[in-house]
Amino acid sequence: MRGRVFFIIATAAVFFVSPFAANGEGLDSVKWLEKGQELARAGKIEEAVAAFDLAIEKDARVPELYYNRGLAYEGLENHKMAIDDFSKAIELNPNYVEAYFERGNAYFGITSLWQAVRDYTKALDIDPGLAKAYYTRGYAYLLLKDKEDGMADIKKAAKMGHEPARIFLKANGTEAK
Repeated sequence: MRGRVFFIIATAAVFFVSPFAANGEGLDSVKWLEKGQELARAGKIEEAVAAFDLAIEKDARVPELYYNRGLAYEGLENHKMAIDDFSKAIELNPNYVEAYFERGNAYFGITSLWQAVRDYTKALDIDPGLAKAYYTRGYAYLLLKDKEDGMADIKKAAKMGHEPARIFLKANGTEAK
């Protein structure tokens, strides 16, 4: 309940203190999306969420709007709201590889590691070249005490040129074979 109250207050604050409040009327969902992305890049995450809310209000059929709001929620470490938004983006576009990957990260953030592995796997089914999904799935496997699958995924990511995977292997005295 406290989170919803904060969200309502934050949303109201956007309209009273935000530089886009005065000239925001008439903006379409694309403009609100761009505004939200701009605010997120500036570190104004709560305001970005409010802008994405307005974009969704304008057109609730656009998966990118939910995806971007999900990223903002992740920035606020509100993993459950992020999961909801990534799930909605996937519902609207079942092949949205980045939404699967980011939902996996959100599940990882709440230590639902098997659900994270499931989403990383789905992302890899759609895009087998997504090295970061191999790396994060591998790391999740390691945390689940599955060293064989974990190291195999991390080595695959390193072979694909994923720098964090290379650093991980080097730090652990392992090579990507």
